[in-house]
Amino acid sequence: MPFSVKLVHEPTIGLASARNRALSEAFILGANALAFTDDDCIVPEHWLISLYRAYIKYGRHMVTGPRHYLFPFPPRKLSALLMQESKMLLALDIENGSFVTLAATNNVLFNLAPVQQYNLWFDLSFNQCGGEDTMFFISLCEKTKTPGVFIKDAYVYETLHENRINIRWVLTRYLAQGFLLAQLIQKVPQATHLQNITLKKAPIKFGLRILKWWLRAIATLGGLGIDIVGFMLMYGAFFWARFFNKKCDIYSKKNYIS
Repeated sequence: MPFSVKLVHEPTIGLASARNRALSEAFILGANALAFTDDDCIVPEHWLISLYRAYIKYGRHMVTGPRHYLFPFPPRKLSALLMQESKMLLALDIENGSFVTLAATNNVLFNLAPVQQYNLWFDLSFNQCGGEDTMFFISLCEKTKTPGVFIKDAYVYETLHENRINIRWVLTRYLAQGFLLAQLIQKVPQATHLQNITLKKAPIKFGLRILKWWLRAIATLGGLGIDIVGFMLMYGAFFWARFFNKKCDIYSKKNYIS
């Protein structure tokens, strides 16, 4: 490798704790920017270069790109075929150079100067439920009043583990997103991109999406069915979390905690 590698161990269990350790190490090294990807992601050779070039070109505090799912074997099982039609697994498809206010740590490069200036850290209340990265980058964009930029060719691949290739896993992701959405709105009520989903607007948007997808049912009936059930779970979890102050626990078989 043309650069040295430093491995560190964070003893505290939790996604936010691990990511905060990475931030601390970057500060110690005097880094100006930090890139994240996940341990289950595969990055092409040009990934980091593409992120950095866009970081310089657009002068934004945050640069992100799409994540493409890979199946470890040809999808012969019915559940795998249906999952390929689900919107949950589709990569974000927007124009190259578009401004965005959301990002995930599977594919991102960001400026550490405003992170230090505003004392931003990954929120430990998300340690057991996930979504700490979404919250972090929402806060970064809110504090700097500057959106990030989306670069199509700065993509990563994520291989689905065999135990995730089932409809239950997709629906569990929808359920977790509902809890996460409620928690994010509670934490950052002023975020305009989250205010689009409210108690009044959510059922209307959900109904319009169902109507739109039913028009495409001939071609994507299987994936559509997953998405309909998934959105019902997501918004059900959203209302449940909002009214009863619940949140999802990704480490628990019960899927939610108080």
